[in-house]
Amino acid sequence: MRDILELRQKFEGKRIFAIGNGPSLNSTQLDLIQGEYSIAMNRISLIYNQTLWRPNFFVCSTTNVKRYDWRSDIQKTMDLGIKSFIWDQIGEFLDCHENTYLLNCEYGSEVRDDPPIDWWSNDLAKRVTKFGTSMLVALQICNYLGFQEVYLLGCDLAFKKYKDGDKDLNHFSSEYGTPGLDYENLNRNMMAAHKLALKASSLTEMTIYNATPSGALEIYPRVSLTDVFANV
Repeated sequence: MRDILELRQKFEGKRIFAIGNGPSLNSTQLDLIQGEYSIAMNRISLIYNQTLWRPNFFVCSTTNVKRYDWRSDIQKTMDLGIKSFIWDQIGEFLDCHENTYLLNCEYGSEVRDDPPIDWWSNDLAKRVTKFGTSMLVALQICNYLGFQEVYLLGCDLAFKKYKDGDKDLNHFSSEYGTPGLDYENLNRNMMAAHKLALKASSLTEMTIYNATPSGALEIYPRVSLTDVFANV
């Protein structure tokens, strides 16, 4: 395990692509960001057979790791030697390699429309907030690492309820999700988490853009992935 202090502001001024797991990933040219910094999460390995792209950083802060299918897919990414940020409470379920950083996660079980600004952590050596969505953890990591521009991909939001045996349409893979969740509160918390990230980022040097080609997340400036590269 590594000391997260070694990463503080190490990538100051650079840009990064933060990859969610929404269905729009199936129409996103992830190979365009090969060679760019990127951070992904959870069962992202389910898309590896469709792309040469692999993330530079990886996040897992979910108790779903207790399920074998989730644990197996999470381990596939960690086994690539990618810098991995893992909730310290679930580390025992994984084979944590030398590039693993353990996080003290808080506020995971709340239901809030207006989480306070002090939930955002600027010091990952102390704690990180995992409220609402794993993307909030990823964005706090991006800020801690010093990235100045963050481009979101696969952040569709607006999850729809489905039953066991139905096809999961909330993620890029029908194998991905967990049926029967409280999607009303999940959607509330996910949007609230992004509002917190937007508010917090306005107080830092980090700007967040939404490069997801569709979806319900409208609080960040919208950009297209092709335009991002056209403006290089």
